[in-house]
Amino acid sequence: MRFRLCLIFFSAGMLFSSPLNAQCPFATVFIRGRIEGGLRPGDSVVALLTLDLKAASAQDTLVLAKPEFVFNLRYSTLSWQSPVGGALSLPARCNARPRSASVRLVRQDQTLDAVEIGRTDLADEFGVLRNKTPLVLRVPSAP
Repeated sequence: MRFRLCLIFFSAGMLFSSPLNAQCPFATVFIRGRIEGGLRPGDSVVALLTLDLKAASAQDTLVLAKPEFVFNLRYSTLSWQSPVGGALSLPARCNARPRSASVRLVRQDQTLDAVEIGRTDLADEFGVLRNKTPLVLRVPSAP
């Protein structure tokens, strides 16, 4: 009797377990740029990558020590997986792509400059997306 009960629970777990996200690879977006103007200690740059899925994104923050920056934003390409999962699962769809990326220069919780780049501004180099031209964020001059 115990064996049957264990077998039933094991079978149900296999049928209704969620498949791992390992079915889809991770992709990378490199964003590079520089800061023009007076850089102060504690200034930071925030990059937000928005994917073509609802509420899916990747974000990173760099505290600047020099006026150049490079972001390495990794994201999952998983765009759909079977709600049933387990042994009955259909193949996952792995076609999530970036829609846009925004980069902000921040000083003491205040945005000094921001740039948004679209999907067409990213070049695909052997499966890795990079911005075609370096971004330039400018520190506004003091009045």
